[in-house]
Amino acid sequence: MRNKLMWVLSLLAVGCALAGDEVAPSLREANKAAVDKAYRENLEKYKDNADWLVSPGVLADRKQKRVVVQTEAIRPNQPPEFFLVAENSGHDYEALAIALAKPSDIHKALVFIGMEPGRPCDTTKLQFWPKGERVVVTFTDEAATTNARRVRAEQVFKDDRTGKPLPERGFVFVGSQMVNSTDNPGTKVYAADARGPNSILSSYNEPLTVLDVPYQAPQGTEYEHLSMSADWNFPTNRLIQAVLEPEYKDGKKRVMDLLLHVGVKPGTADAGLKDLFFSLKSGDSELNSDFTLKGMLETVSGLVDKGHDPFVSLQFDTNLTVTVLHDFCVLLTSVDSEKGMRLEPPRPGHVYYKAFNPDPAFLDREKRIAQPWELRLTCQKSGDVTGVLTRIEQIWKDDQLRPDLKPTYYEVPTPEALKQALEQNGPGLPVILVIAQPAVTHGQMMAFLEPVLPIYSTIHVFVEK
Repeated sequence: MRNKLMWVLSLLAVGCALAGDEVAPSLREANKAAVDKAYRENLEKYKDNADWLVSPGVLADRKQKRVVVQTEAIRPNQPPEFFLVAENSGHDYEALAIALAKPSDIHKALVFIGMEPGRPCDTTKLQFWPKGERVVVTFTDEAATTNARRVRAEQVFKDDRTGKPLPERGFVFVGSQMVNSTDNPGTKVYAADARGPNSILSSYNEPLTVLDVPYQAPQGTEYEHLSMSADWNFPTNRLIQAVLEPEYKDGKKRVMDLLLHVGVKPGTADAGLKDLFFSLKSGDSELNSDFTLKGMLETVSGLVDKGHDPFVSLQFDTNLTVTVLHDFCVLLTSVDSEKGMRLEPPRPGHVYYKAFNPDPAFLDREKRIAQPWELRLTCQKSGDVTGVLTRIEQIWKDDQLRPDLKPTYYEVPTPEALKQALEQNGPGLPVILVIAQPAVTHGQMMAFLEPVLPIYSTIHVFVEK
């Protein structure tokens, strides 16, 4: 009976869509009525079965590890950015389908079948990779017709840069964040329920989405590079299903949290990359038996080949010089990739690894739009490190296109003196360019920076020539 009703509604949707866009609201209401009817029937059907979870528009089977979401097919008239959005999104014009279910209910259903939410991208926290286990998403109309169509979500979008559909790698269950409610101060709400774009499955790294693509895809670089493929042939307003299943159903985990400890081999002086040791650990377990750079990288490559995503936190010994850190971090930029290791935000007492590989153009005061603080660190004969802090003031005159630059220098022999100088003369731009002599160590540099990092968290480290 339910299949017959769905078939009738689908025919109605096709016929009405041909009559014009003005009929869409009535089609939506008809679809919602069918979803509500199925919801009430499923509540009764599965009321005594603990292996099934029933929510409006969502049905989850814990034994089969399968979540079915009722959705309404649409067709974007702008470059597509979403596979699936909530009904209250307002982004129908750039989405494939609208879920007739709450994003938070979809989240709960994925948890019910055994998945754990990960972590979305958040550039403000230096989290540049979506983190979590993957979900295979398939769109189908098999409940409405005997001539069923099924299509993997990735096949629906074509990347104009490659001329091919998106690779079938599944999507990351990042889980939307809990945020402060604007309607009820003091309470938390599920962001994808309450805040735009109300994304359930996005094609770019949307911070508030439920499911994300499994690679770095900033919105600004992805926009207008995707288009619709011929595989999306569901009629507009057709009631279809999004089927969500874990990539691994046998308990295997894709995400691996690893610690990479980088130090100097005992008895080595003036160390270069060849003189370092690299210890890669998962908890207390040592993963590499070869502690050379080559051995560590081969271990990472082996994990990726086995279907894992290594998320790596870096721990640098205090006696590593800024010179060797610069060389190592240049290398890291090439392996911080989908087929390599995914670098995590810095640990306490560290700065983000890309701080050691800044754009050399930043040193040109004349070409900078704004002026950060400059901190020059110098090694003394005693072995101590002292600093000179520079504030560059921009002085604008009516008859000039560029400002005059007035530097002011402050001797800062200790970390406490640096903090005091910044408090008395700041805050200014919350960015510090560090120009360090080659022999300055990681420990010495971080001792200087640690008192001011809560405010001046953006650091760029240059090795003095």
